Amino acid sequence: MSDESVKNEIEDLTDATAILSALQPKTYFYQSPENRPINFDEEMQYGFIAQEVQEIIPTIVKNTHTPQLLDSLGVVEGSAVDLLGIQYTAMIPILVAGFQEQNAIVDGQAAEIASQNETIANLEA
Repeated sequence: MSDESVKNEIEDLTDATAILSALQPKTYFYQSPENRPINFDEEMQYGFIAQEVQEIIPTIVKNTHTPQLLDSLGVVEGSAVDLLGIQYTAMIPILVAGFQEQNAIVDGQAAEIASQNETIANLEA
């Protein structure tokens, strides 16, 4: 839900650049847990390690539970598996805030360069 009416204690997100700098993006291939065959995509993946993200942004890392896998007769084919997952969509506001912070720095640097160029031009004149 994004409507303001269902939110309180609203504050601007600050220091997003530091949060983003602390994250360690990875490439990886999935492997199924030993006790549970899971049909993961076999292609190389891009993402994060949930345990690492949990140290930086703990509120977007959630426990997930996959129940036992039973065949049609009720025989256990795979054990229950507990894993950590990341709410990747929750990273969008952090990415936008980080972009805005970086853009403010670039704008400041551009203004400083323009001022220095003007000073140089005046000195040369």
